Amino acid sequence: MKMKIMRLSRAQARTVGAYKRVFESDDGRAVLVDLMRRAEMTGMPSPKKEPTDWAFAEGKRACVLEILQMLGIDEQKSLELYKEGAE
Repeated sequence: MKMKIMRLSRAQARTVGAYKRVFESDDGRAVLVDLMRRAEMTGMPSPKKEPTDWAFAEGKRACVLEILQMLGIDEQKSLELYKEGAE
């Protein structure tokens, strides 16, 4: 699998740095784990009744995935983070 190499502008690099400073703190990790739980990132999503419920749930999930991507956290690492936070 090829890795994408992206050049970040200074503004983008500052934003990524801000995400890392926030979410790499103890409180930030706790918030990230809570966001993962609320977005149903692990396990089966709760039953939805309407198509809009699915769309809303997917929007929450996409937002958390964007944060994980900014932090450079892959799927395996996110599961480990979630398990550590649940203890």
